[in-house]
Amino acid sequence: MTFERGPSVVDSVTQDAAVMLEFLALSRQHVLQAAQVDRPQKAETLSSTSELLFTGAQVTLYHAHASKLEEVEIYAGDELAMVCYQKSIESLNQADFMKNHSLFSVQAICLLIYIGHNTGDSDRISVLLASGSRIAQCLAIHRLGPDHKSSISQCTDQILRTRRLIDREISKRVWWFLVRQDWLQIPFNNTYNIHPSQFNTPMPRNCDEEAFKMVVDGEVIQHDQDQYTQGSYTSVLNNGISIYGSF
Repeated sequence: MTFERGPSVVDSVTQDAAVMLEFLALSRQHVLQAAQVDRPQKAETLSSTSELLFTGAQVTLYHAHASKLEEVEIYAGDELAMVCYQKSIESLNQADFMKNHSLFSVQAICLLIYIGHNTGDSDRISVLLASGSRIAQCLAIHRLGPDHKSSISQCTDQILRTRRLIDREISKRVWWFLVRQDWLQIPFNNTYNIHPSQFNTPMPRNCDEEAFKMVVDGEVIQHDQDQYTQGSYTSVLNNGISIYGSF
């Protein structure tokens, strides 16, 4: 099997899949760094990175057009997507994600929802999302505070500051994904898990994905809403769902 033309598969992912992948994009390098085989890793760390890689694969396989998958000699996209879906769940359990809290696990849970809901596994997904919200709270990504008051601004190491700013944006994207999923269920369940008065993490910024464009002079560049970025679509969703924050 060859993957020389792999990017064409990603290019064909639908807008729905883009919603799922948007918050994950910035952390690809972070995942690879955590999974380096030349460094000793705890079993739960390796499982956490595996579950995230499996979920990224299942979203692409599920949403990519069959003709694009055939270009890289993949002829059973739906079946492979389900295999990756099951492997993601197995990896979550192997990592003992309810005990060993990790942002990777929360990201993996978020990426599971489309296949889960579309294949009759909604009960599992609703429980996983509730677990993901609680894990996120344990990791304190719901209390990041306003951007202008971030302690990151006090860091004098430019490389470290850039890394922390990117990690902060990743955390903001993950948290607001969980907020959206929770509040969108209010009309159906008449209940919610995340109360707007109990978190202060701001919405993700409308910024570029490449680090050298995203962070300039030690700050994340916020573009106007009329300038399209990979996060533009979810930015609209976040602002729309914030209406629920007035309840």
